[in-house]
Amino acid sequence: MISFIAVEGTPLPKGRRKLRRWLQRIAEDYGVRSLDLSYAFGNSEWMAELNQKHLGHKGDTDILTFDYGAPQATRGLSRGGPYGRTIIHGECCISPHRVKLQSVRWSNSDQEEMRRVLVHGLLHLIGFDDKKSKDQKLMREAEDRALVIFDSL
Repeated sequence: MISFIAVEGTPLPKGRRKLRRWLQRIAEDYGVRSLDLSYAFGNSEWMAELNQKHLGHKGDTDILTFDYGAPQATRGLSRGGPYGRTIIHGECCISPHRVKLQSVRWSNSDQEEMRRVLVHGLLHLIGFDDKKSKDQKLMREAEDRALVIFDSL
């Protein structure tokens, strides 16, 4: 199940039915059998608070991903899909304001940038990382493939 939650009246993205189908499809493509994922959308102040509290970073950010599922140590290539996750339970907190700013910076539409951020969070829960440059490249390629799938739905 994928849910979208508005924090303090923050607008939710349009086309949520298609977004749910798409995100479910991406998860299934990576071998995920059970998906319990919520996306919470809040203002910049809310996101800055979360960023400080959970990561010790100051300021707003586009997305924070929280994995409430099995510990990282139980992940492995022998389990589930190529990234080892068959069950996902998590939450992604998103700042639409930050996403909009990024869309301008990267010359994307607001909707495309929001889709990229949504799938970015899901990919983290599947097992992708983006701390090293080689991992960032793999993450970006996975995001690009997912965006192509969205356009084909």
